[in-house]
Amino acid sequence: MLSELPTLAKHFRLYAPDMPGQSIRGPEVKLPVNDDSYADWLLDVMDGLGLPSTNLFGVSWGGFVARLTASKAPERVSKLSIMMPAGIANGSHLTGMAKMAFPMIRHTLWPTSNSLRSLLHPIMTTWDSDWANAIACSFQDMKMDTRVPPLATDDDLQRLQMPTLVIAGTDDISFPGSLVLDRVRRLVPDVKTELIHDCKHCPPTTEVFRVWLGDRLSRFIHDEPEPV
Repeated sequence: MLSELPTLAKHFRLYAPDMPGQSIRGPEVKLPVNDDSYADWLLDVMDGLGLPSTNLFGVSWGGFVARLTASKAPERVSKLSIMMPAGIANGSHLTGMAKMAFPMIRHTLWPTSNSLRSLLHPIMTTWDSDWANAIACSFQDMKMDTRVPPLATDDDLQRLQMPTLVIAGTDDISFPGSLVLDRVRRLVPDVKTELIHDCKHCPPTTEVFRVWLGDRLSRFIHDEPEPV
């Protein structure tokens, strides 16, 4: 993820811990998702780094963990940014199964470059060989946690008293952008939103998008006004 944020790295010290069950380098354990276990894990990481509070940015599953942590310990989160976050609103289970289940089975049994493209096409906005191969390695080398986190309750979202930025994609079959943003706009007290058009679950890996994302996060954290 750090490679996606070169602009942000110019202004902030970045920490990117490997989440349990979600990274080749992280521990192959599945913490419970129906309680505060992942928030407790992240708070332990912050304690180990000597961070009484910090700005959190999470993507997908990381967005779920960041939101969970901010709901449990809002005093530890200065500002919260989440992109294509799990746990806010879900897409159609049948659509997800139709587009992902068979390609997943085929790639597991006969892993080829073509089967990998078929598997990742519904979720990748732009094809990127580095990211695609990293995902392929995660399938092959670890038991990746594919559970869908539970949805946050209304109270969970209302507890997000810190300034919050939510970025979502129009074509995300996992967590549809319109549903995600409609819900946070209703419930999160101090929220800014960005809907990225023609964007699937994995956002563009282009240099243009990377610069935009880093700049958008920097302006949010620094309380800078939006450009006209």
